[in-house]
Amino acid sequence: MKIVDAIYQEAYSAVVEEIDLPVRWLSSNSEVSTDARFLLVHFLSKCGLPQTEIARLMGVSRSCVRKHLTLYDERKAAHKMLNVWEAQISLNLTTRLQQHSHELMGLVKAQ
Repeated sequence: MKIVDAIYQEAYSAVVEEIDLPVRWLSSNSEVSTDARFLLVHFLSKCGLPQTEIARLMGVSRSCVRKHLTLYDERKAAHKMLNVWEAQISLNLTTRLQQHSHELMGLVKAQ
């Protein structure tokens, strides 16, 4: 497993654990699913993944990723729950990545 795949799995899991999402939330048009996608893109970007990798991992276009990043602050202002979810997911993801830091470093060395 590549390090970007491991980071994606951790971020995806952190979002899913925090937000009550439908099974097919990545392709759902519901408001909560859209918010979750914005959060996932936001955190993957904060972890240093380039837009092309985020697009590949999520199965969307690079322009879709760019749109999510560009409109993130505007969406946060309009959807107050994003602020709450962002704080909780940030704590959860930080903890997850710290717990797996030795494994992730092993992946970096193996690449």
